[in-house]
Amino acid sequence: LQFRLLENKYGIREKDRIQYDNRPYYDKLDLESSRIAVRQSTQQKTLFSVVQKWLEGMDEIDSEFWQRYKKAVENSSDKASFQCVVDKAKYERDYKEGVRRLSHKAFKGALRISLLRDEPGYCLPYKVMTLLTDVDGLMMKWRHNHALMVHRMIGSKAGTGSTDVSGKKSGYQYLSSTVK
Repeated sequence: LQFRLLENKYGIREKDRIQYDNRPYYDKLDLESSRIAVRQSTQQKTLFSVVQKWLEGMDEIDSEFWQRYKKAVENSSDKASFQCVVDKAKYERDYKEGVRRLSHKAFKGALRISLLRDEPGYCLPYKVMTLLTDVDGLMMKWRHNHALMVHRMIGSKAGTGSTDVSGKKSGYQYLSSTVK
């Protein structure tokens, strides 16, 4: 329950979760009160939504920056890889297809912070972005280590999270599939 609440607070969407036994992840919780708490947590503000809004605000500063950026892309030998940043329609197509998660405006804000990280006013935002990346890496490390520990402790048996209801995956197989 606690890990699911934490995932929801971070902003992991239901459509990005691995379905098990063709059921929503919260249906695997034993108590109805736990299922309710998890479903309610999906309606609350997330870290992802707060960061996205902050990054969108970073894009509103200094429109001359984007004119210089577009000019640099036009003169680049690798123009195609930068095209989605300059071409909002292409970016939006990728966004709708799920290739990208940040809004175009937030992506531009993050790119701006990254490119100007040594300039006054951008050092701290860059540090925040780096720390958010660290949190993501630590979550992945925790998932990986948890899967290994489960494998060492119970092997291919069903896990405590009822991961073998349909007989398709053991606890370890399910957990290792969540590490992407």
